[in-house]
Amino acid sequence: MLETMARTKNVRLFYKEISRDAVFDIFGDETAIKRILTNLLSNAIKFTESGGIVTCSISVNDNGDAELSIKDTGIGIPEDKIEHVLSPFGQDTDAQVMVKSEAGTGLGLSIVKQLADMHGGEFILESKVGVGTSATIVIPKNRIIEVKRIKPEQSTKILRTA
Repeated sequence: MLETMARTKNVRLFYKEISRDAVFDIFGDETAIKRILTNLLSNAIKFTESGGIVTCSISVNDNGDAELSIKDTGIGIPEDKIEHVLSPFGQDTDAQVMVKSEAGTGLGLSIVKQLADMHGGEFILESKVGVGTSATIVIPKNRIIEVKRIKPEQSTKILRTA
């Protein structure tokens, strides 16, 4: 679904290798984690213009927390509207005008924040108009079940593109 959406818009999707050569399991609600990634990727694609790039990465930071990051080269969110777009039904009306054919309900980012909170995590949203947006979910290390070190030749892509 997301890959088709990206292809239709001519947006390139990149899935970075897992950093620090680690693979890990998260103790949490699998459906909620999938919803987080789907909402963030969908928004990134929606607000990135043709020829733009969306990158997904998963890593373990220096504190041992998991970080799920989606970065795009999209239209960005004005700094004074970031808190607003994180609230239920909060939308950047200027951005909605630009992508009126794909207008949403304004619930996606507030759901992401609530699901991150539910896992004891944090949702960090940074953006600059005309440059793009970075959305990162930090899942605390007490939710990381096991970190397995793998050899570079065993490394696989987080998600595969068609």
